[in-house]
Amino acid sequence: ENQLQALEKAKASREAHGEIETHHPGYLCAQDSYYVGHIKGIGKIYQQTFIDTYSRLAFAKVYTEKNSLIAADMLNDKVLPFFDS
Repeated sequence: ENQLQALEKAKASREAHGEIETHHPGYLCAQDSYYVGHIKGIGKIYQQTFIDTYSRLAFAKVYTEKNSLIAADMLNDKVLPFFDS
């Protein structure tokens, strides 16, 4: 019985805490950008990343700028066409 209690306690400590509950694909998504590096002759490179938190499906695209228009381009070019099909 002590072993069973110890196993249950260990299982509870391994469980993720604070997970976000999503109900279907597209319900909640995350989008972020980060600096990848510098390429000679091109300049700074940024990656836009989009993740659907339900399916954990991700899209990524590389840009030479980082602004809100780029974020919108990522949605219009990659994400929305995928979910519309």
